[in-house]
Amino acid sequence: MLPKRRSLLDGAEEADYSPKEILKRPSFWLLLFWATVLGAVGLAVIGHAAPIALDAGALALVSTAPGIISICNGLSRLLFGSAFDKFGKRKTMLVDCALFFLALPLLYFGVLQKSSLLLVPGFMLLGLGFGGVPSLIAASVNSMYGAHHYPINLSMANLHLIFAAAAGPTLAGSIHLTYSSYSPLFPILLALSIPAVIAALMLKKA
Repeated sequence: MLPKRRSLLDGAEEADYSPKEILKRPSFWLLLFWATVLGAVGLAVIGHAAPIALDAGALALVSTAPGIISICNGLSRLLFGSAFDKFGKRKTMLVDCALFFLALPLLYFGVLQKSSLLLVPGFMLLGLGFGGVPSLIAASVNSMYGAHHYPINLSMANLHLIFAAAAGPTLAGSIHLTYSSYSPLFPILLALSIPAVIAALMLKKA
């Protein structure tokens, strides 16, 4: 059965895909993979933001780090929603990846050098990057699979949060337990973020 098609303002048509149909599309799995990876990376830091600040000796940030991330997370949802409309899916997904690639080295050197001046922008960029994930998931599901089945399709895409929430904080806790420091965590998260870039690049062809 072919997906239903809906007319757009410019006279073109766009398909409406059912939940069963999107499961057969490589684009859905690439989108899910991208969101799972970045979600896990973000939650690895967010779930341990206060201990990371403590590990860096930044006592003033122990209570404020989660708040900094939350504020930037909220702002990011507005920014990425607007950016998606203007620049499209792939470019905004790659920009979101770039925020993680900027944040993680700052956090790494912030912990290593015990520098609040590096930790603060690192937490801010991390919050911006993490907030972009749900915004881009919502916009991408609507643009790629249509509005007719949007509520259930979005719910399926948001299943990435289950895996991300389980993997990210667990990894961060395991690294700290093994090394008694969070500094080794950030190079690992940086390496794990690379496949997200590849998924974003492949998405256009899927």
